[in-house]
Amino acid sequence: METKSLYIHIPFCTSKCTYCDFYSIPVGKKFAECNKTYKFFKDYLSALKNEIYYRFSQFDIQLLKTIYIGGGTPSLFPTDFIEELLDFIKQNVQIDSSIEITMEANPQDISKDFLYEIKCAGVNRLSVGIQCYNDSVLKTL
Repeated sequence: METKSLYIHIPFCTSKCTYCDFYSIPVGKKFAECNKTYKFFKDYLSALKNEIYYRFSQFDIQLLKTIYIGGGTPSLFPTDFIEELLDFIKQNVQIDSSIEITMEANPQDISKDFLYEIKCAGVNRLSVGIQCYNDSVLKTL
């Protein structure tokens, strides 16, 4: 059985970085922390699950070896939605026993609770956007 990898794009950011060429939706820090955001993110999660289900059947995906959750800023997405998404994937495709599940995060979003929650959700690798700590590098980019 051929193994596959899955990239999941969470396009939400607090702001659009000038160096970033990826599709993103700047939602602002206040919006990202707002209760109204819950429905907005929940609707995105629902659409994402529908798309994943469709693509699994379209491409006959049966086994995943890696999952990469990028963006945007996936660490803005509620951790319970990350867990729901990964549970959905596990219900619809076989997962390699040594699967690597990576998630991007900005340093300011990382806390002890956040790390615990994404670990419980199934994330076992974190890609941290440390480029935001060096203004001269950001200017060059």
